[in-house]
Amino acid sequence: EALSGRKSSIRYDSDLIDQLTREHKELLSSFTAMLNACKANDWGSVFPLMDGFRKALNGHLLKEGVKLYAYMSANLSNDPDLALIFRSYKSEMSQIGRVVFSLFDEYKTAASLREEPARKRFLEKLNEIAPVLIDRIQREESQLYPLYTAIR
Repeated sequence: EALSGRKSSIRYDSDLIDQLTREHKELLSSFTAMLNACKANDWGSVFPLMDGFRKALNGHLLKEGVKLYAYMSANLSNDPDLALIFRSYKSEMSQIGRVVFSLFDEYKTAASLREEPARKRFLEKLNEIAPVLIDRIQREESQLYPLYTAIR
């Protein structure tokens, strides 16, 4: 059903949570492949994997922003407690996205990972990001996504 008022084009999408959950699996698989390539010193594979992960994450975040967050924002305005939880998720994901994209910007060329110290730092950063990403995905699927389906 369409929402009334200025956000009338934002509709509940019954397939959205399945799509986002599938994308989570793809993101984790892509991130793991990139991490494994680094650990195996297969630096030639790292850049295409990094580029693929970046594009997939960007698309996922865009979909969440346009479909999930916009719909929830419009529908949680009457429940301040749930709106606060939702806003904290949105803010946290923005921060995670900034960290990941900043890292990829820093190491976007083959020259940036030519030396061993840079490779070591890059791998350390990926190892720091991994548990944050896993935790975030688990919480989205167990807490945020059920909230979306509950407010339709």
